[in-house]
Amino acid sequence: MQNKMTCKVIIAGGGVAGLTLALTLEKAGVDYILLEKRDIAPDVGAAMSILPSTTIIHEQLGIDPFQDGIVDVRVREHFDQNGRMFWRSNMPDILLRSIKDKSKIRFRTGVVSFSKAEHGIRVTTDNGGETIEGSVLVGADGVNSTIRALMAQSLKGEHPGASESLTKGFTAQYHTLVGTSHNHFQENLKLPFLQSGHMHNVYYDGVSGFSVQGIRDRVFWCLLVKREEETNSNLAPRFTDADCEATITKYGHLRLGGNYTFAINASMALLEEGVMDAPWNHRGRVVLLGDSVHKATINIGLGGNLAVGGACNLANELIPLLTTTTSSNSHAHLPVLLPSSEDLVDAFNRYEAKQRPRANWCVAVSNLAMRFETQETWWLRVTRRLVPYIPEEAWVAVLVWYIARAPRLDFLGSALPSGGLESRRGR
Repeated sequence: MQNKMTCKVIIAGGGVAGLTLALTLEKAGVDYILLEKRDIAPDVGAAMSILPSTTIIHEQLGIDPFQDGIVDVRVREHFDQNGRMFWRSNMPDILLRSIKDKSKIRFRTGVVSFSKAEHGIRVTTDNGGETIEGSVLVGADGVNSTIRALMAQSLKGEHPGASESLTKGFTAQYHTLVGTSHNHFQENLKLPFLQSGHMHNVYYDGVSGFSVQGIRDRVFWCLLVKREEETNSNLAPRFTDADCEATITKYGHLRLGGNYTFAINASMALLEEGVMDAPWNHRGRVVLLGDSVHKATINIGLGGNLAVGGACNLANELIPLLTTTTSSNSHAHLPVLLPSSEDLVDAFNRYEAKQRPRANWCVAVSNLAMRFETQETWWLRVTRRLVPYIPEEAWVAVLVWYIARAPRLDFLGSALPSGGLESRRGR
């Protein structure tokens, strides 16, 4: 006999987007369950840059952004071929620790199908065919999203164009090696090669890289390589240790900064980019979030912040519906799983209308920066000579414009103390 449970929101995916939404729903008193097919946050050496707009959302949720030794990047140096940063794997851990009811988080439980239920949506898991019913299914399960694939399959006959777009996913013209290293020279363990708060960028033809001093005396570094041909994420290759070794053999001699080269401790991944053209929701019961629906390249660190902002935008639309709607059903033993599909479609469309322009901007800016850093065209190589003459105020103005338009959680007030973030840095 199949087990069955009910809740209001079913979240597929335990990454930054899914856990941010889960913590937000808990703060709002909305019943949910989060299903993650793996363990939370496998440590693959990646890092995440945190913008002030994301820090404000964290503050609203009661997360201390400085509790785990986040590093302010105050110096960024650029080299030719002659922010704020901490390990990404820590971010889900911080979010998970902030969630009080850990029973709502289910590891090693993936979604294999979904279908319409009497009062909402029903999902079947890979845990013995268990079924879970809810008002909403949120697909926050990453670039290779199972929920997006199931949406595509469901839309194939009715909307073949949308189905094809969701199936193909994103495009990728680059792949990356990311890793961490101890911040010292082998011949002198007490001498750091990268000072605290410093970031190095290096530019080669077809290859770029950066390193940043992080927490726990570690350096996060990244090598970005132009692929020979573009590929779609649904056809993405599975990189092996041999692929990593081959890439290191080919590019590992390149200098990443003034006096050091790339290290070997790394994992390899495709760098997908794009925003789904198809609608982000399915019949008012399924909606996509985070990397499942928009993906920016990692070189300027906007993707994780975009995912947090997306969770905020979605929560701002969902929470009023899920906390004020009551069922007209007189049978008290039946679960309360309204609002209506029509109400949810409207909410999802508002979420997409707010999030899509920010996603388009992030992807476009990251795209341009990637091609500039790898010197993809002759005019970008010329531009490299001009960039140092652009006033810093111009770069700051663009970033401030973007941050000022970032969302905040409507149902929570500002948690910033008098003096703002600077007052916390001195603690």
